Amino acid sequence: MSDAAFLTLLFDSPLQSWGFASRFQRRTTGMRPTKSGVIGLICAAIGLAKGSSEERELLPKLAKVRMFVQRFPGIDVQARSVTELRGMEGLRVRSRYAELGQQFGVTWKGRDYDKSNWNLADNVNRALSAANASLYALCAAVVCSLGYLPALGFVHDGGTLPFIYDVADLYKEITSLPAAFHAIRQNPNDQGELVRAMLKERVEQERLLQRMPKNLEELFA
Repeated sequence: MSDAAFLTLLFDSPLQSWGFASRFQRRTTGMRPTKSGVIGLICAAIGLAKGSSEERELLPKLAKVRMFVQRFPGIDVQARSVTELRGMEGLRVRSRYAELGQQFGVTWKGRDYDKSNWNLADNVNRALSAANASLYALCAAVVCSLGYLPALGFVHDGGTLPFIYDVADLYKEITSLPAAFHAIRQNPNDQGELVRAMLKERVEQERLLQRMPKNLEELFA
């Protein structure tokens, strides 16, 4: 049992709808609570007026939490803005792609794919997309089974699954990314079967199903 203080929120009522994407005067609604909706409820619950200086001080803290600490050990993330940290994350990931290309002898031209046209991407980009999609599904299963909100993202925002992408990014470098490059080195024409098999092996080797619940608990401790 953890001795850390925590807040449990139960969203249970009929006919729930949550606005998560707005365009002009129209707003799309979803079935799950959104990041802004949950944070707004937390602020209201502790008595912070909308637009107040106290609210403006709290929101950046809620946005950064410990997720950036895991990405940048040894760096004072509290001293940097979320925009700066996202930029640092993007640079770090791009460097890692290049390193994996050299390590596995796979030509790397950059992350480039079109969701609407799978065939436009090169082999390694298709392998990365296939491996990441499988990792997202695994993370979603764990996150939802533990009662966390998929829509309450911190690094990612928008849509209904930003927290899934946040969690998956913590493990990509040891699972989906090397699995994709390794698969393409062995079979440049792999259609997804080999990369998924290699992802499964890495998930088992890294004991991801055992690690992820503990990491999530530490994240919110």
